[in-house]
Amino acid sequence: MNSKLSMITIYGVLVISVIFIMAQSNTNVKVFSQAGAGNNHSATSKANTVTNATSSHTASNAYLNFNRAEGTIANIQDNESGKPTWILSGRWGLIIPEPSEVTSSHQPTSAMFHAHFEMIKTNGKEMHSHSIYSFKLIHTSINNSATVFSGIATVTMKDGPHIGVPISISIFNQRAMSIWIDPSTTENHFGNAPIYGTVGLII
Repeated sequence: MNSKLSMITIYGVLVISVIFIMAQSNTNVKVFSQAGAGNNHSATSKANTVTNATSSHTASNAYLNFNRAEGTIANIQDNESGKPTWILSGRWGLIIPEPSEVTSSHQPTSAMFHAHFEMIKTNGKEMHSHSIYSFKLIHTSINNSATVFSGIATVTMKDGPHIGVPISISIFNQRAMSIWIDPSTTENHFGNAPIYGTVGLII
């Protein structure tokens, strides 16, 4: 009888010990798992912070540091009814002598801009050309996506060069550009919309 009681007691102790050990093991696994998850979250947060900081730095400086840009003009111009009427194709170039880093607080005092492009109707008729030169910089504005150089220039027209024409040259994210030419001083020849192009080189 005593032998049976001893066996039952021993068996009971073993069962309780196994249950206790399993409980401790599960607790440790959960704690380790949670700690690991916390470390992963921390690492992910740091990676995201670095990535965001890098992206922010790249975005904020993507359009600032250059003193020379050039590319092509590729544009469709609509008529007064909004129908595509003219095809524009040509080249443009922009040089900023100083400063070497253009920022909102460190703006250039001068810039040289020139452009030459052909205009032809979509039916292949009335082909002619225009040039823009003798640009005089008046103001530079900078935001998160564009740098805009505003001033006056000479624009060649059918009746001869038009001097002192207000124009604006915009550079978008170092990839695209536009030229706005004041329609009131060019007989609305280029319409009210900007002439668009691409940036092929920027240094």
